[in-house]
Amino acid sequence: MMLRRVLAACGAVLLLAHLLYWLPNHASRDTSGLDVPGYYEAAGRVVHRAPLYDGAVEAFYSGRAPYIYPPPLAVALSPLARLSASTFQAMWYALVLVGFWCYAAGLVRLFGARVGVANVLGAGFLLQFAPGIAMSMSLGNADAIVWAMCAWSLRGGGALAGFAGALKVFPGWSLLAKSKRDVAIGVAVAAATCAATLTVVPLSDWSAWVKLMTAIGAGGMAWHTNISLPALLGVHGLAPMLALVAIAIPLRSRLSPELGGAVLLVLALWLSPICWWHYAPVLLMPLASACRVHGVLQRHARLHGLGDLGGVGEIVARRG
Repeated sequence: MMLRRVLAACGAVLLLAHLLYWLPNHASRDTSGLDVPGYYEAAGRVVHRAPLYDGAVEAFYSGRAPYIYPPPLAVALSPLARLSASTFQAMWYALVLVGFWCYAAGLVRLFGARVGVANVLGAGFLLQFAPGIAMSMSLGNADAIVWAMCAWSLRGGGALAGFAGALKVFPGWSLLAKSKRDVAIGVAVAAATCAATLTVVPLSDWSAWVKLMTAIGAGGMAWHTNISLPALLGVHGLAPMLALVAIAIPLRSRLSPELGGAVLLVLALWLSPICWWHYAPVLLMPLASACRVHGVLQRHARLHGLGDLGGVGEIVARRG
């Protein structure tokens, strides 16, 4: 209880620092070469019906950060395109900050604890020390927002996982650990989200995105900050994704849906052509899920007077 109070107090200080220093500083900083201008430009291209990915490959290899997500995120941001660049930047970093704290809350939920103010503040304080989280947020990447959706979807149905998958593909892989009903719902939501974009952006933007991913995946394999397994092994093509499907089949029967889904999320990122080192905070999802499973087994064992986890096998045998 004392540790929880200390962590909550530290988290409250962190939240104040985020609101009073981090957000004003990032809202007014120079974002040249960061991700924020790419999102703003993409939103504007949607509004003006301009090709969404023109020049993206050249921009990526020149050191800039163009918009490389699928079209749905750009469409979702298009209402903000009429704002000034500075106002958009402030609002975007505010959304990133909300994503950070929602991710902390999602981790608390995966851990099996009550999603209360004290627990979320404490989790946020610990999350701040995760390798890569500060860099991702400072870059203005949408990662924290997507990770929050992933964390909340792991113990829920398939709708949120499907929607997040339409924004950045890899969250959709967690559906393979869910029930058939949730898979159907997730796929339907993802398909509906993608189809809805066709009322705003043409099908050619989708084909351009596929070509962009192919070009970036092939050319980015040698970057030293890219720690993806295909990059490390020099493997190209669909083989890593086929391997992920093969891994998902036994995971369904051996792990809980949330732990299996969390493992699949991590593997989907690691087996993709590009996996930057600052994606490391995704590892907290399977860690939190595993801790929850361990705690449940421990309580179940004590309830039956079997001591530590060694008695779990006896529980299983006793109950057939």
